Amino acid sequence: MKITEKTAYIMMIFSIVFEQIGTGFLEACQAFTKLTPTLCLIGAYIVSYWLFARALRCINLSIFYATWTAAGTVSAALIGIFIFHQTISLVGWIAIAGMIAGIFILNLFGTPKEQPAEMPESGGGAPQ
Repeated sequence: MKITEKTAYIMMIFSIVFEQIGTGFLEACQAFTKLTPTLCLIGAYIVSYWLFARALRCINLSIFYATWTAAGTVSAALIGIFIFHQTISLVGWIAIAGMIAGIFILNLFGTPKEQPAEMPESGGGAPQ
């Protein structure tokens, strides 16, 4: 199946969502002593990395991973603030805003995915 750039970015969003779901189960699995949360964590991470690998066909690793980690950091901070009622300083809010701006700028002006280099023909016709 051919993946378009739009599809790759949708896959990236879902990869981030599943990574955050998995991370949410880290505390719930209590150091892998509770089976159901542990299986949910493993399943979410498998889906996240599968989507990540598929989307890399159209998005540069440098852009994807920077976006993935920054979006994950921002969403984890917001989950801590709004769900677990943790506090954050004004400087922390400025940093979150800076990360969001950085993700936006990186994806607008980042380097597009290069076309794969042509494989040289060998005597047998199969790539080496």
